[in-house]
Amino acid sequence: MGAATKQVAIEDSISLLDVLPGLAPAGNGPWQSRHVPLDATLAGILAGMERSHRAATLGAALALAESRLTGADRIVATVRDAERIQQASLDLSGHGRRAAWLRKSVAAFRQATAAPVVPVDWMVLGEAGTVVDGDASPASTWRFDDVEHALEVRSRAPLSARAVDLLAGCVQRVLTGLLVEGDGPLAALDVVDPAERQRLLQAWNDTAVPRQRTDSVPGVCPGVVIMLTVSSPRVSFWSLGNSVTCNCPITPWLVPIGLPNT
Repeated sequence: MGAATKQVAIEDSISLLDVLPGLAPAGNGPWQSRHVPLDATLAGILAGMERSHRAATLGAALALAESRLTGADRIVATVRDAERIQQASLDLSGHGRRAAWLRKSVAAFRQATAAPVVPVDWMVLGEAGTVVDGDASPASTWRFDDVEHALEVRSRAPLSARAVDLLAGCVQRVLTGLLVEGDGPLAALDVVDPAERQRLLQAWNDTAVPRQRTDSVPGVCPGVVIMLTVSSPRVSFWSLGNSVTCNCPITPWLVPIGLPNT
């Protein structure tokens, strides 16, 4: 086969949409709603919080989960109440104590000033029935339902049910680590379920093809030349397979060389 040239524009920064599984095509599809049950101890702690403090705590937990999943050191966390949208840029690069980090993160929302809203993948709602639309409309909204004592998650494409379940599990583990387990090193708080970690690190990496540290995508895809137009530091295999325009798509190469086609 002759060499095929692939040209892919790389976007600015990695996001949840690059790491969550089972994404659907983006669009203006209907919202899907679900309630995620919480442990009674955790639900009781959240129910006892003042509403704005609870929303900021949930925003901090989502930001920490996103940071651990994407590797980003700074996350824009968004909380919306009936009157305004609050966005805070939270620092996730430190290795301090959990309680101190949570206090600082909650305070960042109180200190947030009016500014143009940055588009985000998720938003915390402070009150039930809050309308989310316009440029600020995210792919998911999160709220603690103080009647059901559960997380109310509303989502739409490109987030799939599988992606929402994974993220909700991460958020629950973060909330438990911050509010139930007691103070400890922030760096020791693990957001990934042990079974999921096993699948990611071992099952998906268990291929019959030997690998070397010097391997590259062009090296394991003979006859295919990949040219990237670099405008930022990352590209996902999903976007790589869906962005090429030539007659020789790159995605079919990913499974034979031992990479998950998700």
